[in-house]
Amino acid sequence: MPHLAISFQKQPPMRKVLLGLMPAAAGAVFFFGWIALFFIVISLLSCVLTEWLFLRKKGGKVPEAVLVTGLLYALILPPTLPFYMIILGAVFAITFGKMAFGGFGFNIFNPAMVGRAFVYITFPIHMTNRWIPAANFSDFPGGFAAWRFTPDVSNISTITSATASHAYRAGAETLPSIMQLIFGNINGVFQKLGESVFIGGGSLGETSALFIAAGGAYILYKKVAKWRL
Repeated sequence: MPHLAISFQKQPPMRKVLLGLMPAAAGAVFFFGWIALFFIVISLLSCVLTEWLFLRKKGGKVPEAVLVTGLLYALILPPTLPFYMIILGAVFAITFGKMAFGGFGFNIFNPAMVGRAFVYITFPIHMTNRWIPAANFSDFPGGFAAWRFTPDVSNISTITSATASHAYRAGAETLPSIMQLIFGNINGVFQKLGESVFIGGGSLGETSALFIAAGGAYILYKKVAKWRL
């Protein structure tokens, strides 16, 4: 019987980048639930299979850099995106953001950002107008104990949602402090025109600046990247 055999080209620096993305990935599960991990798996499989389809006739191995693309792409998507949009964006990212330029090392754009840009332009409502609340650290175990984290809103009659930056622009009277935003404690409610608005998260991996900074510090420590451009 025919079988799918994918060989990876070992790239130790890319493995270090993957480790650097782990805090943000783990945070995504805590803040939003195990659906975040499902997003990541779908993105990784879509990216790997797309690149493998381009390389299989040449007998070439799939660079491990595609795993970085798949993980990063998932982390910059909102947790409300339908699964088929994740797949479409991943295929577009690898096809037009990477392979169209000749593959690894020849692309002039970050493939993950190309994929996000495609989804943003093609499905703008899903990318800009649908948010869900994220868990606070006081909600532990938060998303680790749920498929999709759902806060207690039993005492609130009407709910819409927005990110913290949207709430700020809307003139909210009470917002999370700077330190709360850095840690990722963005969950809260503010009043807007008599309506209760729940502050939610944006993309999966952007909720906690602390987790992002921790991953970035690890990458710099391992000298995979330089702090100066």
